[in-house]
Amino acid sequence: MDGESLLKVWNLNKLSGVVGVINCQGAGNWPVKDAEVAPVSASIPTLLSGRVSPLDVEYLDQVAGHNWCGDCCICILFSISF
Repeated sequence: MDGESLLKVWNLNKLSGVVGVINCQGAGNWPVKDAEVAPVSASIPTLLSGRVSPLDVEYLDQVAGHNWCGDCCICILFSISF
């Protein structure tokens, strides 16, 4: 974990698409990165920032159709416990 990267994932189906950004900092170690980057403590909150857009979902404009005006819904979840 490098303390600055966010994981961006997207999915598309016949009618719509979804894009999500996930903060995976402190979720584990990447063996390849252990020697290169000092570990980030999960107990120390770190502010991360990034950009996300409906245009991050490839082909969304084609699936949405010609009448799509670009309207999108945003859902934000600040905390979750498993």
